[in-house]
Amino acid sequence: MEEQRKLQPLLAQVKQIIAPLQALAKIRPDTADALGALQAALQKLPDGTGIGEAITGIRSQLASYLEAETEERRSAFGRIEADYIRAVKEGGRQAVEAANGWRIGKLELQHDRDHSAVRCCYNREQVTTWRPVRNREDIEAAEQAALTTLDKAAIQETDLNDLFWEAYQLARGLHRRRTGEPTKRVTMPELNRGLRLALVEEELEGGKPGRRITKIDLPMWAFLYNVDRYASLRPGFPEERRLEFITGSQQEVKSLGMTLHGLEAHQDYRTYCHVASREVSH
Repeated sequence: MEEQRKLQPLLAQVKQIIAPLQALAKIRPDTADALGALQAALQKLPDGTGIGEAITGIRSQLASYLEAETEERRSAFGRIEADYIRAVKEGGRQAVEAANGWRIGKLELQHDRDHSAVRCCYNREQVTTWRPVRNREDIEAAEQAALTTLDKAAIQETDLNDLFWEAYQLARGLHRRRTGEPTKRVTMPELNRGLRLALVEEELEGGKPGRRITKIDLPMWAFLYNVDRYASLRPGFPEERRLEFITGSQQEVKSLGMTLHGLEAHQDYRTYCHVASREVSH
């Protein structure tokens, strides 16, 4: 690559500058020829002025190289990103510009133009790590990897109502155990813990004692994804078992808030703090 071709001679200069110092660092004081090695290394060691000037010079060259390559990378990434967004829109999908990237369908595609990299998030929570981008196909591959990851974490639609109702009841129990007070309104973090417990209980039902539990890990993005899926299907659930998600004060948002509304790119994010059954929230 052109980038590597330009950097290679600069790094060769760095190696040349530090070579005398490396010779000194390799001397072993417990060997018989330590003094001879020291004498030889000192003879090759430039004076302080020479080393200082060499370091200053290579530092300036490396800084110039970095600035030029970063600008080139930003420019190239901009062209690749524009090509990707154009293809998304031509395919009939929505692309909504966000603060640090784009919302494409279920995903938020965040970009790092300086390093020509992208990562995929759901409701601002990272689903896939940063990936280098050299062409449009790299962005498409990152998007597909994230969608596949989301699909694997999806709770079956037929189980969503029962699992979230059970999670809500478990969250109420956790709240009472922690505070000593009964409640019909739980926090989003309490619902998160309740859902984790409900998934483990579901897996243990009918299983052999001592068997390995696989449903332990529930990343935040997976929790939020399934909450959004539950909310989208909620109108079809029995009214007496529907959960409502409730906003909170600014202080509550800081400690309890979780971002929802990520299934559709055109829908604005909103932060919720509490959960209650429909009869309580109205």
